[in-house]
Amino acid sequence: LEGTAKMYRHIPGGVKGEDEMCVNTHQPSDERPWFGALSLWTGAPRAATIKCIDEVNHLLVIAAANFAAFIELVPGFGQVLDSSATGYAKLNQLKDQQAAMELERKRMQRRQSRAIQAVFNAETREGVAKAAAAAFVASMRPKLRKEKNIDEMHKLSSLQHEVHDTILSSDEESSDCGSAQEA
Repeated sequence: LEGTAKMYRHIPGGVKGEDEMCVNTHQPSDERPWFGALSLWTGAPRAATIKCIDEVNHLLVIAAANFAAFIELVPGFGQVLDSSATGYAKLNQLKDQQAAMELERKRMQRRQSRAIQAVFNAETREGVAKAAAAAFVASMRPKLRKEKNIDEMHKLSSLQHEVHDTILSSDEESSDCGSAQEA
């Protein structure tokens, strides 16, 4: 290669004209100024597209049919490609592991969010039940005072607990029915 060439990768789902990302620049002075050899070596599809930036005076092109003969002439190049292929395979394996970890992290976040919502809903139900029971008892108190029914006034505390429990149990039954209907 004489000149500068840039390597671009296609971005799936990108907007036309903005669906490529530059991943490398190749110049004659690079330690490894070649590109496309791994695809020929491994048989895998090309992973990128090359675009010349400067005017290119010389570019060696080796057709797939002639690649094996080239490797016979320059056996050290095959060793370099072996180590590159091994490195890229390890890198891709690490990227896959990273993607799996990210997916699991997102799943855990969703589970945590649902758990927090369930606790919030339970606390909210509990609070509503307590408030409703307290309101019921408060509405009964003046009537019992007016009637000077002291015995019944003493029973209001246990009545408040009964109302609270009744509200919670009826709320749980209705939510069970809702989940049965959803299933």
